[in-house]
Amino acid sequence: PPRKTKRELEEKRESFASVLQQAVASAIDKLADQIEEILANGATPLLIGPTGCGKTSATRQVALRHGWGFEEVAGSHSFADADIVGLRTDKLELPGVLARAFKRARAGETVLLLIDELLRFNQRAQDILMRPLQSTPVAISKAMGLPGESPLRIVEAPLWGIEYAPLERVPMVLAANPWGAAIDPALIRRVEPIQVALDSSLLTHFSK
Repeated sequence: PPRKTKRELEEKRESFASVLQQAVASAIDKLADQIEEILANGATPLLIGPTGCGKTSATRQVALRHGWGFEEVAGSHSFADADIVGLRTDKLELPGVLARAFKRARAGETVLLLIDELLRFNQRAQDILMRPLQSTPVAISKAMGLPGESPLRIVEAPLWGIEYAPLERVPMVLAANPWGAAIDPALIRRVEPIQVALDSSLLTHFSK
């Protein structure tokens, strides 16, 4: 058979790249649909899957679809309360991801909060995350002296104090790799796990 020209080979590569890009986008859209459905039901998705399978991209896609703000933090073994919630003294204020998201929400914005690499957080940091995953009823929040006529997300850290936001203004998504430390059963009760893997439809575009 005649040898393909350089231009023909380039066109073939470009065509394959375009097809693959569309397939990846479709896979991310399908995962975003799952995340969106769980959030619409008032639950918190926990995406469990290996690095590179689209967990973060799909979560960002949900935020883009709705025009929401987006805040993200990836876990680290060294993280302390101040890294997650914030550090406040009489001379400075350094908000962490939760304080930033909650402040934006109190200002009227809806902010999708992604807690990534969940199992890389140390146990104390994971404990800090337990409370904002729950809904605090109006009666309880009012007894605490917090304003509002709807359920709240509340978090408290020694070096920041109490932070809060309307529950519906801060949808949360958690993500973790399927290995490492075991997930706390108390956390599992607060989320809806989704097993995420490489979409098998992508493999149809490759030879053996």
